[in-house]
Amino acid sequence: MNILELKTYILPTDVARRYLGMPLKENYGKMWYKSPFRNERTASVMVTERGFHDFGDSWHGDII
Repeated sequence: MNILELKTYILPTDVARRYLGMPLKENYGKMWYKSPFRNERTASVMVTERGFHDFGDSWHGDII
């Protein structure tokens, strides 16, 4: 299995639910979490089926 097949088989939303739990807020296919890397009061990590985006430090990526 190559990386492209793996990315279509495993979705970032499934990975987030598995390791981060239930999202604090979910709307229009976007799930919002508090960052596991720092203390924060409001959710700043957005997860979609395309990948992750952390607005706290402008990082984005996928499951690989």
